[in-house]
Amino acid sequence: LPAIMVGFFQRKFDRRFPKMGEAKYTEKTFEMMDEGERHITVVSLYKVYHMNLSLIIIGVVLLSFFSLVTGINQFLGILFMIVLFAYNTFGYLWKVSRFYREG
Repeated sequence: LPAIMVGFFQRKFDRRFPKMGEAKYTEKTFEMMDEGERHITVVSLYKVYHMNLSLIIIGVVLLSFFSLVTGINQFLGILFMIVLFAYNTFGYLWKVSRFYREG
C-alpha cells in the first residue's frame, strides 16, 4: 500500500519544460504549448484575473464593513488589499501596453 501511495502522489515532470528558475520561464513554457493549450491557458488565466479583482474588491468592502460595525481598525488589511488590487490591475495593463509598444 505505501508503494502505491508514493506512486500516486509522486509528481512526474516533463523533461522538455524549462527549470523553474530559468530566465524567461513563462515564455519558454508558453512556446512549448500547441495552439489549443495556449487558448485554454490564456482564457483560464484571464478568468482567474477578473475573479481575483472581483474578490479583492469584495474583500475590501467586507473588511470595511467589519471595521465600521465592530470598531476594530482594519486599515492595514484594507490598505494591503488595495495595494494588491492596484498591482494586479496596473501590472496587467503595463505588461499589455509594453507588449504593444515592442511589437
